[in-house]
Amino acid sequence: MADGRTMNLVLRLILLLYGLVLGAFAALDLFLADDLDIKLAGAWFGFAALVIVVGCGASFTARSEARPRIYLLLASDVATVVVGLALVLRIRSNFVPQPQLLTSLVVTAIAILAAAALGLLDLRTARRAAPTNRDRQSPERATVVGGVLGAMGALVAASLALPQFWYTTRYAPSTDVPVVMVSNDIMQVSNRDGQLEVRAAVTIENTGKTAIRVLTSLYEITGTEVEVTHSPDSGVDRKKVGAALEGNYGPAARYNTYATYHPPQQIQFGPITVDQAWLGPGEKTRATLEAHAFRGKLKLLRLTADVAVARADRVKVDESRPPVKRPLIDCPAPTPSSASTKIMETRRPLKHAGMLDWLTESNRELVTIWAVSGAQGDVSPWWPPFPWINASLQHTGHDCERALRSDDDGLEQRAMVGWAGTVAEAPVPDS
Repeated sequence: MADGRTMNLVLRLILLLYGLVLGAFAALDLFLADDLDIKLAGAWFGFAALVIVVGCGASFTARSEARPRIYLLLASDVATVVVGLALVLRIRSNFVPQPQLLTSLVVTAIAILAAAALGLLDLRTARRAAPTNRDRQSPERATVVGGVLGAMGALVAASLALPQFWYTTRYAPSTDVPVVMVSNDIMQVSNRDGQLEVRAAVTIENTGKTAIRVLTSLYEITGTEVEVTHSPDSGVDRKKVGAALEGNYGPAARYNTYATYHPPQQIQFGPITVDQAWLGPGEKTRATLEAHAFRGKLKLLRLTADVAVARADRVKVDESRPPVKRPLIDCPAPTPSSASTKIMETRRPLKHAGMLDWLTESNRELVTIWAVSGAQGDVSPWWPPFPWINASLQHTGHDCERALRSDDDGLEQRAMVGWAGTVAEAPVPDS
């Protein structure tokens, strides 16, 4: 009997410590986090921790058969199981094992097992302490029941306005997707003594309702030789149709019955803006460019732009940790049969949204790459296969090939990572 009591106290002490630690992390999120969703999660977990601590504290009172005390113990058991399962669900399955995640998982599993064992014992005690018919009909009980019903009615009445408030202030803004408009403009093309001088501009504008972060960007100026015949093609040229329609080339691809377009010659490329640029709703950034090239036989100039963006509040870089930059590396292809791709890679650690996020989510990083040569370039008649860019949100510990293909762990979907691009063209003047 004494051993059973001792075991009960040990298990209850485990739950008490678990509730205190959980309450401390929840309080840090509640008072220190910037994001309202993190604060609400901290409030929810903090309330559950309070129930656990109060219930466990009641186990050290003298009257072991008192019904209020038993109900507090049961509430503590149920709260521990519910909170534990919620934490286990928050620990994602697709992560690189890290000490804090493994510790959190083990401690939570121990707390769930302890709460389940204590819950069974407390249920037996509650049945022995079930009220008699005289207790059910006592004036004191009727007063308590009436007070409880009145309080519940007041809570229900007060909560009727909560759904509309929550939808207006939290749900609608949290589902706003990033919307950007990328525009190109070749403003002037001059031909001076066989030398081309090109002035152009690229603008990125946030036309959505939420702030965005420009993960990475690329502009490219190319020139193309064009051969024009006097008469159109008499029949459908399968080679031209295939070149225009087989790939996702956008508005630069076309089928022309008079003209033949040679492979493009790269003139100039570079970033449109700095990586991690922040744009609020209605804000824009504009890059004015100038390029020079030998005219030769070029007849068509093309300016392309590609931008990767995400919701700013879901991609927060940890500024206290410097990014890891690798100038030029051979990155293995996703499939063993393919050749490697030479890339320039930058890895930026992402900041945890709160203490509970640190306990339940592995470390993540933003990986941006510039592919400069290799086997995965898009061979097309409209632009050179290299360079091209990509941005990926990854769990820390993955190799570079994760950035060469889309992942299925949901990080990019939750951050609403998206792409935008545009093309502008202009003729080369004869003089």
